[in-house]
Amino acid sequence: MEPFHRLIGMNRHDITVHGNRITAYEAGDGPETILLVHGIPDSSAVYRHQVPGLLAAGYRVVVPDLLGHGDSDIPVGTEHYTITRDEESLWAVADALDASTFHLVGHDRGALSTWSMAASRPDRVTSYVAMSVGHPANANPANARGPVPRVSVSTLGIWPTADPYCGLEQIARSVEWMDGPWRFARLEGAGHFLQLDRPDAVTQLILDHIAVHATERTP
Repeated sequence: MEPFHRLIGMNRHDITVHGNRITAYEAGDGPETILLVHGIPDSSAVYRHQVPGLLAAGYRVVVPDLLGHGDSDIPVGTEHYTITRDEESLWAVADALDASTFHLVGHDRGALSTWSMAASRPDRVTSYVAMSVGHPANANPANARGPVPRVSVSTLGIWPTADPYCGLEQIARSVEWMDGPWRFARLEGAGHFLQLDRPDAVTQLILDHIAVHATERTP
């Protein structure tokens, strides 16, 4: 039996970043890629209910394990587990899998690690979905590496109403740092791990956001 943390039926890729193995799972051959980033303590498998629906909608899906999680290496030393290292690993995964542009989705620590990706590279991040965790300007300063530029890509914030860890205000106020389209969705009946509590609803919110973004960029 496969470990619970592992996605089934996807291609496995091992990418070396700073001497450590980052494992990513990939499937689909659609013209657009969706990169799904998990939080902590978690793994790529938290998206196991979203992957089938995203593939069925015609997207290519890439789901990495952050360092220290899932099938990626677990090096000793706190220097390996910074937001900057997460970002470097995620860019390396995108580059290794030829994802020159992609829709970006982050949850929990995965959102904290991807807000600045969306802000700094709008030429590569086509649209962005942040789940539970808002713009780092509202995050715990101990967890943020510093000020993050304003965000110009189309962004959706999703807040599960029963989340005991991440409050409403810190994600709802993300609009204050947006220069591009911002949408906010309250997801009823879901706790912090909304991908598991309301799987179909999360999948549909992601797909709807990408679809709306497509209409926004159509001349």
